[in-house]
Amino acid sequence: MNIEERAGVPENRARVRLQGACKRFGATVVLKDVSFAVAPAEKLVVIGAGGSGKTTLLRCIVGLERLDSGTIEIDGELLSHQVVNEKLVVASESHLRRVRSSLGMVFQQYNLFPHMTVLEKLIVAPVSVRRCAARAPATRLAIFSARWG
Repeated sequence: MNIEERAGVPENRARVRLQGACKRFGATVVLKDVSFAVAPAEKLVVIGAGGSGKTTLLRCIVGLERLDSGTIEIDGELLSHQVVNEKLVVASESHLRRVRSSLGMVFQQYNLFPHMTVLEKLIVAPVSVRRCAARAPATRLAIFSARWG
């Protein structure tokens, strides 16, 4: 049985998929063989003690850290790897930048931008990186908030 069958997510429907993800810092293993799939509109909660790898997992998913082994797919596209001449190789920086352009992460330090509202913090990336008009991401966030609370 594959990861999607165990998670109840059809293989072609996973928004995020990790397979065999491993990450270490020196001798410390932070992520060990982590595999899961998240379907569209599904919510996933990551719970654990301080230092158990939650933030490292998120940093790997958005491409701020590279896995030591395993793969991450976002909407069916490999993040940290790419296929070149029918072989799986470590992704180039340009591939990472392209895939990361559709991802985002709000950091844990709530006071990172103390002069900004929550809405301003959430739209700063699409406005700055994608050159969107502030109205477009703000409208999408308002719709999301109304739907999901």
